[in-house]
Amino acid sequence: MKYNDDQTQDLMTQYFSNSGDLLNDNSFYTVSNQNTDIYTGQIDFTSTIAGLASEYGAKYSGIDSQSGLDFFDTNTGNRNFVDAFSDEFDYNENIFSGYVSLSKDWDTWSIKGGLRGEYTDIEGQSNSLGVVNTQEYFELFPTFYLMHTVGENHSFGLDYSRRITRPRFQSLNPYRYFLNENNFQLGNPNLQPGIANKISLNYTYKNKLSFDVYWDRTDDANAILPFQNNENRTLRSITDNLRYDQQFSFDVSYYDYIKDWWYLYFYGSVFKLENEFVAYESGNQIVQNETTSVYLSASNFLTISKDGTFTGNLTATYSPDFIAGSYDFDEAQYGISLGLRKTFYDDRLSVTVNVEDLLDSYNIPLSSNYLNQDNSFFCDA
Repeated sequence: MKYNDDQTQDLMTQYFSNSGDLLNDNSFYTVSNQNTDIYTGQIDFTSTIAGLASEYGAKYSGIDSQSGLDFFDTNTGNRNFVDAFSDEFDYNENIFSGYVSLSKDWDTWSIKGGLRGEYTDIEGQSNSLGVVNTQEYFELFPTFYLMHTVGENHSFGLDYSRRITRPRFQSLNPYRYFLNENNFQLGNPNLQPGIANKISLNYTYKNKLSFDVYWDRTDDANAILPFQNNENRTLRSITDNLRYDQQFSFDVSYYDYIKDWWYLYFYGSVFKLENEFVAYESGNQIVQNETTSVYLSASNFLTISKDGTFTGNLTATYSPDFIAGSYDFDEAQYGISLGLRKTFYDDRLSVTVNVEDLLDSYNIPLSSNYLNQDNSFFCDA
């Protein structure tokens, strides 16, 4: 698969006094390009070994990408190339993996276990900055699942998994993407993959009501962290590795027909989020960010007409607090979305209308406020 993308940015920023007088302006122009080839291949087998259902296979995936950004200062009216803010980045990634899993069902028990091994070889080279990042590692990822049913109405489960989250290769690009001359984003060629472990206990009643208690922790989780330099008044946002990111959660879900024409899916969660990161602009101190909150969601699927050709869905969500890296959500998140669908000519023609954020409530402020850092922005959640 091939992916190509070319973009330009022509930006001018003007600063005014309280009386409306122009104090200063700044402008620049950028040209960026990305050419990516993605290769994948996979083979899978199934069989029975000693009464156990087995699955095993192998997979290869590779990425070969060349990207670049040229920065031009246009304050004089001409495009003057700035070598310090321009770069070319070559990225090559090869992942070889193999897996095996065994499962068995008997009486009131079900069990499944698996193991996946992955070898990763990565090389990223910044041609202008002279930065070369090479990563080579092998990791094992076990999984385990156990379920026990009691009668027709009750089931209990235990799950464990270890998994990997690799950084996007765009996040490894070391060059800067400017929002204005004081605010820019940049990648991190030293990003490491995040390794997560999750264990959960769950209970289901009549396949309608479920309870789930779990702990999910990711070491070296990738996150976008903002850092302000208070001396030169710049704000840089970098993708970096958190020391860890973890969640403790108790979830409840319910799904059933309330009426013949009304199907309800409700999900509620009480959770604690916690992470730690290095504060680079604050003497490399370790900072912890945490919150305890809830998340509520109700999705209603409605059959409006008797013949079933006119349907709708109405979803409402609410959460009073949330965090993402060093950012705290300063206001509650809530919203309503609506969808309507009408079919004609025995479902051969359909008309669909979807409206998101009916209350115009998703545009909420996020702030990063700790030690000598204090910055914020509005996010369309």
